[in-house]
Amino acid sequence: MTFPRLHQLVLAMVAAAGLTAGCAAGATETTADAAATTAAASTETGAAAADTTAADTTAADTTAADDQSSTGGVDDHDKDEDHEVSDAAAITLDGTSVSAASADGVTVEGSTITITASGAYEFSGSLSGRIVVAVPDSDEGLVQLVLNGAAITNDGGSAILVESAEEVVVIAADGTSNSLADGADGTTAETAPGAALDSASDLTITGAGSLDVTGNVNDAISSSDGLVISGATVTATAVDDGIRGKDYLVVKEGSTVTVDAGGDALKSDNEEDTALGVVEIRTGIIELTAGTDGIDANHVTVSGGDTVITAADDGVHAELTITIDD
Repeated sequence: MTFPRLHQLVLAMVAAAGLTAGCAAGATETTADAAATTAAASTETGAAAADTTAADTTAADTTAADDQSSTGGVDDHDKDEDHEVSDAAAITLDGTSVSAASADGVTVEGSTITITASGAYEFSGSLSGRIVVAVPDSDEGLVQLVLNGAAITNDGGSAILVESAEEVVVIAADGTSNSLADGADGTTAETAPGAALDSASDLTITGAGSLDVTGNVNDAISSSDGLVISGATVTATAVDDGIRGKDYLVVKEGSTVTVDAGGDALKSDNEEDTALGVVEIRTGIIELTAGTDGIDANHVTVSGGDTVITAADDGVHAELTITIDD
């Protein structure tokens, strides 16, 4: 059996911890009542060297597939693999001004663009300002934000802030380079942005272009619900965590994800519901550099891809379960 680099790292962790691991049909699965963590590790050579701790964990504490079944393949919100866009309203960005003359569901106040209805919206150009999505609960449609060569910097907070919506998809248009960045000018600790791309709703990032997100204050990308990266090329740089999905963070086919974070690189930290807090890497090319943990979650599932982790603390930190299926 062969394993991508992260597979090697996690298998070494399981062995070093002395945990009971079930292995069937190419699957390696470990469940622990306490944290199983991989200490500062770089897997760029494909090596599996890592120190591992498993506090207060014994073979009797360690179970197999029954406890993992609730997180083995999270049922994420992203059901539309094609992410087709039709009749997108064109919005042109020019410094601190915005042109959105024919766009319904859009209001513009200074350099702030507010989306108030579901639908597709296409942004091109550069903006010193922000996009706010504030769709009422009565509107359960999808919001698609198409970035077509868009560069958005908000020195006073998040570049894109989703306050409310059923679901939001950020699409990097084919062949385009796009960027988002936040800042702390005029903010306090209470009003500082949580992330440069900050969503209170389910969030999907996709598209055949590229998206570069910089969190100069806290995180680069964050969702308070679920977060899916599907077929996208995403670079996240952050002073704190790189990419965070509270309920889950899923990386799907065709994705290339590069993270350089002062905190954790990939994170899912739902503390209220321990069945959630899932980081799932299904496939893709993943390169993580972290000031603390490379991956930090309640549950970590890896079923494919090529992942390289360089972390000052743990390469992979799973509070409850780790599942490897190759």
